[in-house]
Amino acid sequence: MIRKNAKYLHIIWHPDLKFIPKLIKMINEEDSYFNLEEHIFITPHKKVYDEMSKKYEIYLCGNEQENLINKYGEYGQWIFVHAINCSKLKLILTKNKYAKKVIWRTWGHDIRPLEYYNYRGIKKILFHFIWKAYIEKVHRFHMIGVANDIDLVNVNNTFGEMDSCILGYGYDPIKDNLLDKLKNNIENRKEKSLRILIGHSASKWDDHISVMKKLIQYRNYDITICLILSYAGEREYVDEVKKFAKENFGEKIEIIDCFMEYEKYINYLNSIDIAIFAQKHSTALSNISWLLHFGKTIYFREDSDFAKSFKRKKCEFCKVEEIEKMTFEQFKTKRNSKELMNEYGIIPTSKDCCENWKKVLDKLSEEEI
Repeated sequence: MIRKNAKYLHIIWHPDLKFIPKLIKMINEEDSYFNLEEHIFITPHKKVYDEMSKKYEIYLCGNEQENLINKYGEYGQWIFVHAINCSKLKLILTKNKYAKKVIWRTWGHDIRPLEYYNYRGIKKILFHFIWKAYIEKVHRFHMIGVANDIDLVNVNNTFGEMDSCILGYGYDPIKDNLLDKLKNNIENRKEKSLRILIGHSASKWDDHISVMKKLIQYRNYDITICLILSYAGEREYVDEVKKFAKENFGEKIEIIDCFMEYEKYINYLNSIDIAIFAQKHSTALSNISWLLHFGKTIYFREDSDFAKSFKRKKCEFCKVEEIEKMTFEQFKTKRNSKELMNEYGIIPTSKDCCENWKKVLDKLSEEEI
């Protein structure tokens, strides 16, 4: 049972143990930026509750498929929603008295445009009515929180123009200590094989097989295809990716199918020479920032949210669509522009994260609902 009301209610709707713990740690421990008494954290996920309640106050409330805004909105003057995992139909039923208090920190997966829904016939007609009501309801929210401009493109694709703010999950003192040390080791790699990373997870949106088909022309060269399949994705799809990779690249495949500790994972990204992100919508933003920070070449889809953001920032980038027409020499030597590296290869420090959150909280404190 929630024992108090607070200025800021945080609904941890997504079952995450990678980024959310950093947020909760930041607000609990950075008392020069935050007043802990003003914050309440709730989650419908027992694994999140079990992990975070070992050290911090958090409430286990409701279930993921409920409209948690309606159910618990009374407990916060402002409601920070960390992803929305209930159905759009249930979200439409959000009471306006709560909707106007919501700052929705999108996670990408929870904010996909209409094209993702392939309904037909009467279902398509009905869903269009639901979609329209969904858009109207979200426009009643106070703001949408994003990681950067790439996320904002995702928001604009779905909802058009909306008030937005930067809310990062990048608080991590360990990461701060890694920045300088790792940057100095960018070229200290003994392997001669060209290491090519495809995507960042086992999600079908990473389009692994399509990318590998483009790379088959280079399989007789000294390359290593790197696949990180430890995160997201259905087992059937993962098996399909592994099968295609092994049949077409043999021993030139490196598959990561277990989670790595943070420093080990960042070092792994540092070992990559070229990455290919064929996703259409905003995702893998931290991976992309680290890779660009290390000066790695990344190929992006020309019709992706990434590309739209790059174009409006006037940054040249390497295109996935051009790979099939490139010689191996062209493929391995092409580089992203310095403008892209400088704009998107910045790793926010914990201080940056604290300051961004405090800026938003201060702004909310000046506003009346």
